[in-house]
Amino acid sequence: MNLNVRRAAAGGAFAAAAVVAALVWWPAPEAESRPGAGAAPLPAAPRWSLLSAGDATPVAQPQASVAAAVERRLYGAGSLRGTEPDGDWSVDAHGRLEPSISLRRRFDHYLAALGEASVAELTALMQAHAERDVGAAAAQEIRTLWDRYLAVHQHRYRTQVRLDDPQGWEAALAERQAVRRAHLGRVWADAFYSQEEQALQAHIEAARQQGVGERAGAAGSEHALLGPPAPGADPSALHEQRVRQFGAEAAERLRQEDIAWADWQRRLEHARGRIAALRRAPELSEVQREAAVAQVIDETFGADERLRARSLLLP
Repeated sequence: MNLNVRRAAAGGAFAAAAVVAALVWWPAPEAESRPGAGAAPLPAAPRWSLLSAGDATPVAQPQASVAAAVERRLYGAGSLRGTEPDGDWSVDAHGRLEPSISLRRRFDHYLAALGEASVAELTALMQAHAERDVGAAAAQEIRTLWDRYLAVHQHRYRTQVRLDDPQGWEAALAERQAVRRAHLGRVWADAFYSQEEQALQAHIEAARQQGVGERAGAAGSEHALLGPPAPGADPSALHEQRVRQFGAEAAERLRQEDIAWADWQRRLEHARGRIAALRRAPELSEVQREAAVAQVIDETFGADERLRARSLLLP
């Protein structure tokens, strides 16, 4: 269910499939880019936050106790144990934000723990660390960018990516560029994404010139090993193929992802059936029906899943 884990498991096994990763969640390049020394104002668009969508408790001013508890859990025994935050806060000596990919790396450090902690908890932790390091004023600007960065990743794109369609890659890139700039503003979107977008554009040009027929077929075969099993597939045979292709550790991670995906699909279909029955129940008023539907979602899904479940289940 977590596409990032599936990409990490493959570890760059094929070149053409890297286009898909780039269009969805391409890791930030190693070399840092700072487009301009002056601070860039944030775009004037209304503030958007996953936290205001109804799942998690909003964290306007993170309490120290909340952040401390999350910090102990993640850095003490969780996936961030023994790690140091990537990037930095991109704040100059005068406390002004400077557009830089380093801030995106810092955000991604916290988001790597999504699943172990909710968006609200990670927001509290991130803001507490920012206030500690750069002060409340800069931390509030950083929080605004954090919310808008989350909006980019939550966006549901219309353009689907096919490995055998380089022209489709270009359309998908154009849509993602537009969404990034709409949420972050051009300056910050360029700071966060320009290097990978330029690299992807170069890859698209090369694919267009050389043709990707045979390579796309091979990449599609490997891509199939990364996704959930096809209906009727033999799990043991699939696991053996993955071990041969990616190694035992990566294959096991993909197997665990298959289990999580199957559980998600089962719960989704169960909730869909219950909601359909409630929609048909003549004895319920509209208010009672909507309350019952909300209860089904709350009972079936965790706090970090409900936003996605609602988008799939409700009209």
